[in-house]
Amino acid sequence: MGMFLLPVSIIKTLNQLLRKFLWGYHEDTSKIQWVGWDKISTNKESGGLGFRDFKRFNLDLLSRQGWRIIQNPNSLVSMILKQKYSSQVDLLDSRLGLEPSFAWRGIQVGLTLLRKGIMWRIGNGTKVNIWKDRWIPDFQSGKVLSTRDADCWCEKVSDLIDPQ
Repeated sequence: MGMFLLPVSIIKTLNQLLRKFLWGYHEDTSKIQWVGWDKISTNKESGGLGFRDFKRFNLDLLSRQGWRIIQNPNSLVSMILKQKYSSQVDLLDSRLGLEPSFAWRGIQVGLTLLRKGIMWRIGNGTKVNIWKDRWIPDFQSGKVLSTRDADCWCEKVSDLIDPQ
């Protein structure tokens, strides 16, 4: 589950097995389900019972794999994937490509989820693009929404920072 995107049929079967186990299913009889599955699979902080939905769990594990690759760019796995699939661009800007492996497909699904929530820490600002990257905290899109003037020369956040 941490490397491959599981097919919907397998996820459905796993969720069904978990429900049957929880409610005490027997072949000849079925018991009353007193609480809906959506309530059971909601996390405890939101008032549910905290059972995992396998689809969300699969996506979480794939996102974690993508995060590991981003955080450890010098690892063997990261270097191999970068060379094979995204040698010209950053991992977050990479696409699925032609004839990808099942592992790369899973990582791409995880990266899609990461792209929605990931945000830059500015630091010195030399790597953060003002107009394309998510870098503004407490802002819904995290990006600059205003249009860029034709005479605007600034490209990186470091261009906005006064070195003095």
